[in-house]
Amino acid sequence: MSAYNRVNGTYASEHRQLLTGILRDEWGYEGVVVSDWGAAKSTIASVQAGLDLEMPGPGRHYGKALMDAVEAGAVSEGEIDTHVARILRLILRAGLMDDNPKASRGALNTPEHHELARRTASEAMVLLKNRNGALPLKPSQRIAVIGAPAHRPTIQGGGSSQVSPFRMISPLDAMREAWTGWDIRYAQGVDHEVSPPIIDSRLLRDETGGEGLTARYFSEGDFSGEPILVERDWRFFKLGFGRAAQSPESLDFAVEWRGTFTPDRSGVHAFSLAHTCPHVELVLDDDIVIATETPAEREKLFMFLELDVRKARRDLEAGRTYRIRLRYSQPADGAILGFNVFAVSLRPPAPSFEEAISLAADSDVAMVFAGAGSTAETEGQDRASMALDADQSRLIESVAEVSPKTVVVLNTGAPVEMDWADSVDAILQTWLPGQEGGYAIADLLSGAISPSGKLPVTFPKAYRDNPTWLYYPGGTQADYGEGLFVGYRYYDAAQIEPLFPFGHGLTYSSFTLEGLQLPDMIHCGAPLPISLRLTNTGRCHAQETVQIYIEDLATQETRPLRQLRAFRKVALDPNAEASVQFELDPRALCWFDTDKNDWAATPGRYLVHAGFSSRDIRATAPFDLAGTP
Repeated sequence: MSAYNRVNGTYASEHRQLLTGILRDEWGYEGVVVSDWGAAKSTIASVQAGLDLEMPGPGRHYGKALMDAVEAGAVSEGEIDTHVARILRLILRAGLMDDNPKASRGALNTPEHHELARRTASEAMVLLKNRNGALPLKPSQRIAVIGAPAHRPTIQGGGSSQVSPFRMISPLDAMREAWTGWDIRYAQGVDHEVSPPIIDSRLLRDETGGEGLTARYFSEGDFSGEPILVERDWRFFKLGFGRAAQSPESLDFAVEWRGTFTPDRSGVHAFSLAHTCPHVELVLDDDIVIATETPAEREKLFMFLELDVRKARRDLEAGRTYRIRLRYSQPADGAILGFNVFAVSLRPPAPSFEEAISLAADSDVAMVFAGAGSTAETEGQDRASMALDADQSRLIESVAEVSPKTVVVLNTGAPVEMDWADSVDAILQTWLPGQEGGYAIADLLSGAISPSGKLPVTFPKAYRDNPTWLYYPGGTQADYGEGLFVGYRYYDAAQIEPLFPFGHGLTYSSFTLEGLQLPDMIHCGAPLPISLRLTNTGRCHAQETVQIYIEDLATQETRPLRQLRAFRKVALDPNAEASVQFELDPRALCWFDTDKNDWAATPGRYLVHAGFSSRDIRATAPFDLAGTP
């Protein structure tokens, strides 16, 4: 996919060096290149650069404009044949021309899939801190669970990469389900959502009593005739409605949702409907809360989509069941196939900060779940800062003052500043863990599984320590001024102590790494064999990741202190050991010579560093790289 931006002055969709020279000629890529949605900026330059498909359709720069370019002789039929052949090859490889293309799709949403997603999430989570064995938790402890992400986690980023899960369980519900008999109590504490979140489907019931609402799709925009589809729907952010709603032959359609809404807190609820169509409606009982006549605010969601946002507030009673009806009607005029937006958001009344602090003081362990919120980490925008949103830092600090033991569970997709890190006993980074993430968090907190994830980025103590501090934001032109010193390479070169280094991650066990062995000398172009001995010296089955870094002492050009070149995760029982073997490819010792436009290796002295993070080096050994024999 070609990006929106220019690279060295040339749009990515028109960049022949990238799309053809590197991607196809150098790397041997045989697939299709599509533009990001709306990223194609031209007709002739894009075709000649190697862009096969403009998205979305109908084309603005391809389509009729491309036909005109061919007829004018600006683009040859041979060039068109090349692009068409790539697209046809993809269609054939995907089996879409087979007699029964659905036959090979396989199983979907099985228990095996759930287990795989659960295990993947747990292995990705990183235990950043665990002072005095605060984790795992014990059944005898009175546990306070605090923070909105415990009850309603953010499982993925927003935007066009967002997918609809088959199911989702919160960490709080997963803990209550798995930890039978444990004393677990919950308080939200603060509202951490910067923008109103999508309405919680657990507050809704469809016409059969299931979670969500009953949706009826109509082929006509006025809701007339029999519905063409009736289904239960629990997803109230829509980016495209699928084939049930639209087809190339008929772009107009309508959807009506019915069921009940039961608030879980009393007070003023702020509703908002964001939409691309002109006709929407929200009714509670017989009260028309939002209608097409409701004054709208014009907001830009992302890319080229302009949204109308209609808002209203209602004072509602907790536990009372209200009939709810939602309507969305999309006329064909101005519609883009599969690119409608309809979002139903709700900000409930503010929770009690004092209730959360009181609960923490009356517990043996307080677990504070904190995160960026469901609307903060999405495409089309950057976070405003590295600080936690709203009063979450104050909540953590206040809990730590009154709780005998405080554990912070971070539900973020990227680093955050942690001025409170020294005040808490344990920190677990869970990222955006997917639909089975709640179960994975419960597994780790209880000790059913030992944490084994490692940081793929450096967590700085403060935003100003970041290598992009001098270059962000870049405005219309972004300078990547850090050059080779990206991530941990910068912190090493600048001798800045990070909060948590690249590659860091604790387990519930302990490990030693010994016996580093490698040749005294190898020739350029030869692989480098490395072996070590890893031993689990702790009390539980756990996994540790052995990391290999290379330090280049031979090259005169400016180089990072050391660079990761290999890693391997190894699972061991208590007191067990394993021989860990690596064979580094010759490219691991190379650097890119811009004068020669090629990779080069400099004969001379190198060091191999082996450890458990970029700052936790357990063994070092030298070797010499000789010229080609």
